[in-house]
Amino acid sequence: SPSLTTSPSETTISETEPATSASTGISIFIDSKITTGSSAATSWPTSTSTFMTAATSSATDSRVNASSAIAPFDICHVADVGDAPQNPLDLLDSIHKIQAFFATLHAAGVVPVTAGGDHTITLPILRAIATEGPVGCVHFDAHADTLDTLLGTKINHGTPFRRAVEEELIDPRRMIQIGLRGTRYSDEDIAFGYDVGMRLITMDDFEAL
Repeated sequence: SPSLTTSPSETTISETEPATSASTGISIFIDSKITTGSSAATSWPTSTSTFMTAATSSATDSRVNASSAIAPFDICHVADVGDAPQNPLDLLDSIHKIQAFFATLHAAGVVPVTAGGDHTITLPILRAIATEGPVGCVHFDAHADTLDTLLGTKINHGTPFRRAVEEELIDPRRMIQIGLRGTRYSDEDIAFGYDVGMRLITMDDFEAL
């Protein structure tokens, strides 16, 4: 079964048999093992019926989405591979570390679901996964995040989707932004999206549908 190994400088995935770690007490529904840069290791049983920690084991009774009737844990393997590394004192180094982390996952065929971080992290993630060509994008946000610069910087939480289009990571004709609303720095905030062919649906547009 697949194994993910991380260290302060690298992350690797290999094939190995799962083992048990008493140091974490984590039990998740995929037969894999995570080893961090420390000596701690997390491994999971081969049974897909066990997928939560002991404290929340009652969740095993709630495996099917009530609206869609989809049972996601029956159709795919899911694992929490931990936090992407970052450098709180160096933005560009953080960008590099995050890209390398997701590149390793992408090379192993993993489809990541990411939570947390400001919108800047979108750029290194796209750099890691859009290796075969531009991808489409569905973006729900109050802000377009397509500024050219913010406070004199080109990479920040207000610019990731402009950079992604410029670097041909996103095909703007296959991108839609939904829910744009609120105050803006200027009209340029959303002008770029219109200019390159994105579909923009403001909150006013949405409410008029």
